Amino acid sequence: MIRYEDTEVLWFETKNDILWPPAIDSVFMAKVMKEKGYGRKVAENILDIGCGTGFLGIYLAKINPYVKKVYFSDLFLTPLLMTKLNWTLNFREDITKDAFVFLSENYENIPNQKIPPSGFDLVVCNPPFLPTLGYEWFKLL
Repeated sequence: MIRYEDTEVLWFETKNDILWPPAIDSVFMAKVMKEKGYGRKVAENILDIGCGTGFLGIYLAKINPYVKKVYFSDLFLTPLLMTKLNWTLNFREDITKDAFVFLSENYENIPNQKIPPSGFDLVVCNPPFLPTLGYEWFKLL
């Protein structure tokens, strides 16, 4: 378990490095978001792209009373399962906030009926510094 302020996330090592723990860059990003006032900005619908353990979206929902729903997107199923678990860990008694997870490389697979009519108030993405996944994303010339 990793704790930052009152946000807790569970993670575990996976065989193919599909799930990484929130690293120092995630904690730094959370700290900066709080210092820049994102805990007080009106943001009802947040999209967390490449959510991993869900740390950033969960943290924003914890520090911001305006957040009603957080949408979590990831390329792999394991991070989405961990995100749901971590959401429950942090919000098991708070029915004023909700989470929606969807499998997607970015956010193209979000079902149209789930997109908030007003759009997303805030989109966060903490691109991880990933080890190789066994295939190349870009062809080097």
